[in-house]
Amino acid sequence: MVAMSGSHHCSALQGLCRLCGDVITERSVKKEKLAKVINRALSLDISIDDDDIHPPSVCYLCDRKLGRWRTWKSRKAGTGRNKRGGDVGIQIRNFEPHVDDCCICTAPQEQEPEPSLLQTCERIGREHDMVVQRRAGKVLLITLDEHGSSAQCLSVCESGLWTLRVYSKLVSKEHTHLKDLDILVTVESVMAVIEAVSKSHICPGNPEYVVSESSIMQRPIYIHRMPDPTKDTMRHTSCPLVTTSDGRCPTCSIYRTDLAKLYKTCEAMNSPALKGNHRYMRKEKLSKRLKTEKTNKKTLNQKLKRLKAQVKKKFNEEAKSVTELESKSFAQVLQQEENSIAKEFPDKSPQQLLWQEQLRRLNRKGTGMRWHPAILRLCIALHAKSAAAYNVLRDSGFLTLPHQTTLFQYTHFTDNPPGLNAQFFQRVCSDIKFSSLQQHEKNIMLSIDEIKVSEGLVFSQSTGEIVGFTSLGTLNDELQKYARDCEGAKEPKMASHILTVMIRAICASYRSPIAYFATLGATSDQLYWIVTESIEYLTHQGFCVRGIVSDGAAPNRGLYKILTEGISDNFFFNSITDDRIYLFGDVPHLIKTIRNNFENSGFNHKTKNLKFRGLDISWKHILDVYEWDFSSPSSLRMLHKLTEEHLHLTPALRMKVKLAAQVLSSTVANALKVQGLPETASTIRFIEYVDTFFDCLNVSTRFGGQRKRKDTLFPYSDQNDWRFTWLTEDLLSYLDEWESEGLILPITARDRERLILSKQTLQGIRMTVNSFVSLCRELLAEEGVQFVLSDKFNQDPLEEYFVKQRSIGRSNENPTVSQFGNNMLSIHVAGMSLRASKRANVTRESGGETSIDCTPIPRKKLFKR
Repeated sequence: MVAMSGSHHCSALQGLCRLCGDVITERSVKKEKLAKVINRALSLDISIDDDDIHPPSVCYLCDRKLGRWRTWKSRKAGTGRNKRGGDVGIQIRNFEPHVDDCCICTAPQEQEPEPSLLQTCERIGREHDMVVQRRAGKVLLITLDEHGSSAQCLSVCESGLWTLRVYSKLVSKEHTHLKDLDILVTVESVMAVIEAVSKSHICPGNPEYVVSESSIMQRPIYIHRMPDPTKDTMRHTSCPLVTTSDGRCPTCSIYRTDLAKLYKTCEAMNSPALKGNHRYMRKEKLSKRLKTEKTNKKTLNQKLKRLKAQVKKKFNEEAKSVTELESKSFAQVLQQEENSIAKEFPDKSPQQLLWQEQLRRLNRKGTGMRWHPAILRLCIALHAKSAAAYNVLRDSGFLTLPHQTTLFQYTHFTDNPPGLNAQFFQRVCSDIKFSSLQQHEKNIMLSIDEIKVSEGLVFSQSTGEIVGFTSLGTLNDELQKYARDCEGAKEPKMASHILTVMIRAICASYRSPIAYFATLGATSDQLYWIVTESIEYLTHQGFCVRGIVSDGAAPNRGLYKILTEGISDNFFFNSITDDRIYLFGDVPHLIKTIRNNFENSGFNHKTKNLKFRGLDISWKHILDVYEWDFSSPSSLRMLHKLTEEHLHLTPALRMKVKLAAQVLSSTVANALKVQGLPETASTIRFIEYVDTFFDCLNVSTRFGGQRKRKDTLFPYSDQNDWRFTWLTEDLLSYLDEWESEGLILPITARDRERLILSKQTLQGIRMTVNSFVSLCRELLAEEGVQFVLSDKFNQDPLEEYFVKQRSIGRSNENPTVSQFGNNMLSIHVAGMSLRASKRANVTRESGGETSIDCTPIPRKKLFKR
């Protein structure tokens, strides 16, 4: 205890209550303000107090007690004392003059209490230039905007819970940079919250595009009006309201384009149309239109006057006078160079056509342009690949291209639901000029295959139907409906595959899909009705279906079995003309299955153990000869086309025909011969047979054999061609001998199957060879047929068509049923302008020298209501 002087005694009195004598910890009241109520309640006259003896203030607790007594006194005047309210409840402390052992001076000096959470908030808020307001149990820290209005209000409760409001709207902390802060703050952590709020910026929204509430409710966008005391703005409903940067939040920025479109639409609706008929306008709109026209006219006149002045000034500064002789020389040079573009670009070249079309477009109005068919096909192909990229190119200003509406009128020439579409088929016949075809040019192959599609339902506005359910033709649909009725199902299932039927000319160059069907994976009996209906329809239209080609899927093999039951192994008869229709397996698919059997012989899954004449036919021989060739001391390699991708296959690489054909080629067989290992004799023989088989059935051009110097690649022009004999005798005899070797061995049936190619592969090879030889000889005997290309009997065009379908206008690879039908129209109109990807599983057909297709494109007529 330390005695204090008189001055220190007076200082100590400043922190004590005049009535109870306790230390004041909260706010206090000057005792002069309470002099009357103290006198009445406690009979104490403080006007005679000595400042050196008595404290100058009353604590908050005593002030509240006096207030309660005064309230009670006003209600209970004249009724006497009441236990609950009559007694003030204040024990008056007696203060004595200062002496050496004064109890006030000698009282132990208590440490100053630590500030509370709310006091800390008040102090930090004032340091950050915030307006501080103390409420019951909480503190409000307010940031004002430039107009003096409350912009941000941070509320901190005694419990530590805090909230932030921006213009009276509660901020969701989960979607802002404040989410990492503590939900309940303490004296130590409240500083971080206040600093984060003070450094935050309010999202200004989009004040340039303010629209009415009715317009917002009528349109499906997510922008709403956010009332602002100082200005009206538009914010997204998910706007976080506060950001770390001085600008609008990402959400408001993303939807700013939608809001601008809505604002422009509302402005157009509220303003009179520039081309509207004034006879049907109200007086208010007429007046507004007149003012708008006057303003526009004045603006244009001022702009024209300013431009004339600038041109005149520029001319006076930079123009130079020339003599009459110089003028004539310049005119002669310009006249000579007028047709320089025509000289640079060859006649009827795509470059010259593009240049001419751009010149024509510049000299015509927007509604008077009739585009060249080749330009339209190119634009349709570009728009099909990517509508966004087409718009970028069109809006860039480098090229003037047709509008999307114009392209729509050319591509959507008919509705295209699943099934055989008569209008689409007539368009195909018109484009190939069917009426002018010779009889032998009407011989066609029918290709069938399925593509995976995305499941989904779409309402077709043109037909009024829901597109996306299974649709397999009239008869199949009736059978499915009957099956659903028996099972109690009401609705058909959504389709997961599209079955496409394509025609391909044997003695001409046309090809086109003619129908598509939405399926869950067509079964053999469903395929039967689709194929027979297609054949009958094509026959009635004048085509001659000579064959059907498909891959080796189980439903397709089942279809072939149904068609040929009781007739033959490789053909059946047309029900209308009684002509033979031959069945083919797709040769590229057969090559891939042969390669897969070969790969599994002693390698990969090891499901095969191919042997011929006691020697292994093993994939390891290919690996060994590849390593031998790669490590050869000579710098020249025999197997320069083989890579690791050919030998170590992935599921995606197994789909590529080119990799299989290059492994099973004569080049690999010759390398094995040069290597000189006796155990590879059967492998060499196997590869040579497969290579010759593939060459015989893959003749695609008239001059391929001459260019590659291979007799097997020449077109077939003679009914007694040596390759027919080789296919039917040598190749099939080789397979028969190979198959018979296993029959005499004392092994199980399962082990016997491992010694030779799979049963399905052998069946496909025999059927294809017999059908090809028989049909080729029949075709060569017809009038007008000079040669036959064996490439016409595979389904590469259908595979290429699927590649085009997957590549049109989307990031995913599988279109929906509705998209497939629309894409079918666009691909048909675009023609050869739309090319398949180079990374496709089949070799893309070479377009050769670029030619201009001048065939007119019919345009859909638009009827005005």
